[in-house]
Amino acid sequence: MDINVDQSGRAEPHQQTADRVLSALNTDADVGLTSAEARSRLDRFGRNELTAEEPVPAWRKFVAQFADVLVILLLIAALVSAVLWLYERESALPYEAMAISAIVLLNGVMGYIQQARAEQAVAALQQISAAHANVVRDGAPQSIAAAEIVPGDIVLIEEGDTVPADARLLQTVVLQTAEAALTGESLPTSKNSAPVAGEAGLGDRRNMVFSGTSATYGRGRAVVTATGMQTAMGRIAGMLKAAQQETTPLQKELDRVGKLLGLIVVVIQEGHVRYNRREKTGGQQSQVSLSALRWENARKESSCGLDRIHSSDGAGNHADEIRTKLAA
Repeated sequence: MDINVDQSGRAEPHQQTADRVLSALNTDADVGLTSAEARSRLDRFGRNELTAEEPVPAWRKFVAQFADVLVILLLIAALVSAVLWLYERESALPYEAMAISAIVLLNGVMGYIQQARAEQAVAALQQISAAHANVVRDGAPQSIAAAEIVPGDIVLIEEGDTVPADARLLQTVVLQTAEAALTGESLPTSKNSAPVAGEAGLGDRRNMVFSGTSATYGRGRAVVTATGMQTAMGRIAGMLKAAQQETTPLQKELDRVGKLLGLIVVVIQEGHVRYNRREKTGGQQSQVSLSALRWENARKESSCGLDRIHSSDGAGNHADEIRTKLAA
């Protein structure tokens, strides 16, 4: 829920007095919400959590490590090398293909491990932020899970607490909050409960505290105005999810170089295959020519021997028969 209703002509929470905000949320600064009303609002507005993306299976993350153009080029080179080894059998094993495959596999494993570590670090940070919150319900202070905070809850903020949701301050005692994660301001921001006139950025809304920020000094009491994806942090997270991932200039250049190298490798490999085929064809033709030459020499030697036999008395007819068979 969010009572930022400026589009309908009314002021936003930081522009309104504390009493008007309490009235709009139908709650009481001293008593807070009843347990029944809190459960009803939780069912109506949902849990105070940022929408989590559906987890990507581990095998998809691993396969994604091989989607780069240069990696695909290396895989193609390994495949071609293995095929040539099967065709030529010049070595006991396809060492070149094995070396390329090992390098690509090692690169994929290292990329997967780095991505997993980054995701674990983000998950650890999410577990640290505002696990519990102190609220007033049924007229008594209670500690509840931050995910069960609903609009209209009265939140008690002490030094060191993480703010569980966006809230309009009702009372403050020298309260200061660190909003660097939201506004980029490095110094703590002093807070008060006075209305802020006119339009104001997040960093200038001195009477508001925001989800994900922390109290560095003092204490205060506030009424929750927005939870979950309706908070300032939630809207930023929504914009980040909606934003399309753009390719950096370096990635574009690597992609172009990878495609160029792939084309060059294909041309060189095609020339190598044709050269080997031509060499083998030429060798076979040379062997055929040599065999024909040897047969011709043998035939001529046999013919000369028959001529000598023909010159002998009584052997002419037999020599003619043998010459006829050789000529055939």
